[in-house]
Formats: sequence, structure tokens, C-alpha cells
Amino acid sequence: MSGRTDKNVHAIGQVFHKDISKVWSNRLDELQKILNRKIPNSIKIQNLAETSSKFHARFSAKKRTYRYIFSGESSNPFSEKFISSIDLKNFDLQKAKIGIELFKGIHDFKNFSKEGSEPKSTIREIYETRAYQYRSFYVFKFSGNSFLRSQVRFMVATIIKFAKNELSENDIFQMLERNRKICFKPAPANGLYLWKIQY
Repeated sequence: MSGRTDKNVHAIGQVFHKDISKVWSNRLDELQKILNRKIPNSIKIQNLAETSSKFHARFSAKKRTYRYIFSGESSNPFSEKFISSIDLKNFDLQKAKIGIELFKGIHDFKNFSKEGSEPKSTIREIYETRAYQYRSFYVFKFSGNSFLRSQVRFMVATIIKFAKNELSENDIFQMLERNRKICFKPAPANGLYLWKIQY
């Protein structure tokens, strides 16, 4: 797998690799149909392709993109699994655009990871960020080399608090410098999407 996701997080662009018999080399379309009949309806294999023996779905990835989709409207049974419903009183999208930019670059994201996860390094690089509105929804986009467990959800929660004037730029810098701990929960999992993996 190209990356692990928390429970209730979605993956549109998930990639996995598997060694299989050469018998299937010229029958990948057939194999895809067979596998899609076997797996749960909530999962769908969109494409199968033969790769180099050196390819690794996780370690060969150069760039990962996540999107977080949320709304200030009350949740309904049709969207609650896919869009986070968040209290957006005093939320300012223009401030969110400023806040999300603070995460670009190379930072130590130890404070933005879930306790209990102990990677060798908590240094990560964020290449691109974007905050925008699409119809009645808001979207935060993050692209980076890799992400810590729950990192995106903690960044989202932080940006929303900044956009509601509950945190300052200095507060965020202090968190990134590990001089201040995060004392709030990450954003709900249901709004997060692993959107794309690039190799």
C-alpha cells in the first residue's frame, strides 16, 4: 500500500503492489474484474499495471496529495460519511488561505502527529497547499513527500482555529518549533481523502 489511512478516511488514489504469477501478465483486465467481484463494494480496483520488480507502492512514491472536505452545514445521512460537518462560526476563508501557507516547506511535524506513532523522523516537507470553496463546501489541499499519522487532520484543525481567530500565526510557529503542544483534537476523519500518489 502507498500509505495507511485512519479509520473512516477515504482513498481515491490508493496504490498497492503485489507479486503474482506470470500467467496473468497478458490477462490483467480479466484479473481486475475477478478481484472487483471478490472485494467489498466500498473498494474498487480502477487499474492494474505491470511494473518493475524494484517498484514499491510506498517507498517509490515521490509525492502524495490529500484533500480535506468540510462544511458548516448540519450533516445529513447522504453526505455524513464523506464530508465533515464543522462549526464554522467566525470562519474566514481568506485567513484560512494565509494559515495553510504557514505549513509549506520543511518542518518538524512531531506536534501534528498522533501519540503512539514513532517514526524514525518527524521531519516532513509540504510542497503545495491550497484552501478554497467549492459550492457549499470548503476544501484544504496538501501535497508533500509523506505524512505522519493524523498529520493532515491536525493541520486542518489548526488552520480552522486560526481562521476563526482562536490561534495566531505565532501560535502555529510555536507548534512547528515544538515549543507548544497541541491541546485539541484533530479534525474528523470522514472529510479526509488520500487523493493522488505520484511516482
